[in-house]
Amino acid sequence: MSWVYVVGSARGDYIKFGISKRQRLGDRLDEVAADDPEGEAPLVLAGIRGNGHPGRGERNLLDHPWPIKKVRLKKEYREPVPDLLEYVNWLRMCWWVSLDGSEEPGELELVGPDMWSPDRLERRQPLPEPNPTVLLQPWHDRQDHLRNTPWERLTWENEPIQDYFTPPEIVEAARSAMGGITLDAASHPLANRKLKIPRFFVPPQRDAFKEQWSGKVWLNPPYPEKGGSSKPWLDRAVKFIQSGDVQQFCMLSPIWIFHAQQARELMNLASMMVLLSPTPVFWGNRYGKTGTNHPHAILYVGPRREEFCEAFGSFGILLEPRAIRS
Repeated sequence: MSWVYVVGSARGDYIKFGISKRQRLGDRLDEVAADDPEGEAPLVLAGIRGNGHPGRGERNLLDHPWPIKKVRLKKEYREPVPDLLEYVNWLRMCWWVSLDGSEEPGELELVGPDMWSPDRLERRQPLPEPNPTVLLQPWHDRQDHLRNTPWERLTWENEPIQDYFTPPEIVEAARSAMGGITLDAASHPLANRKLKIPRFFVPPQRDAFKEQWSGKVWLNPPYPEKGGSSKPWLDRAVKFIQSGDVQQFCMLSPIWIFHAQQARELMNLASMMVLLSPTPVFWGNRYGKTGTNHPHAILYVGPRREEFCEAFGSFGILLEPRAIRS
């Protein structure tokens, strides 16, 4: 086992790749500082616990054609160009990546280079752009080691958000019901660090209305704003269920969305439902809100009806939808 790491200079003028067999990634930084032109310790941007040959993982990074930092003459030092920053930002969205190198042995999941190779174009996430109408940007409130550094716009653990994330126990029940979850069609990187779903969509780089849905899909769509509609999400789900790309589907939403006329086509495909009791306590909201008190339900489409009932039987009242006849 070893670390494959990405660090950035304290001045923001280079990004360095490397490998380390240290137990804690932070222990490696003093050694890297000795190679810095000004002797400054770099800042951890991402750390990956790898299995197999450690050099293979580092090679995946070194072979990528990001421009080498000219003053270094070493291939592992690179210019912080936009697509490299977007790749690092994507890494920091993944649950198996250390954000600061503080993890002890066994705390971080071991992954191979196939999980994080930079060759795949979807492995990019743009950094947030400054809002010219305000003086303080959201990242000015971050509390980690990248605060007030050239890397402050990278994804961070305590990022202020207004979304409502699904309670992990509900996602785990859906994982059990479907025999796994391969896609979260409406997620957030901070939510996924806890929910650990292999593929997830979050704008702007991975837009659920542009990307292909497939496999076993979990969906907790954004609550429709005033005057908004959930119909685009419902239609998108129906499209990929009917095409066969989505084999199983679980959707959490207020119950009134499911009994609306716009949900009729999806309801005709439903296998089971559970009316949740009590209403879920959501998490992740920047103001500490836990959602509305509207009754919620989970709709299931797929062949594992018994497994769904077993997984969600303790969460509320199980219902068996019938096709609506026109």
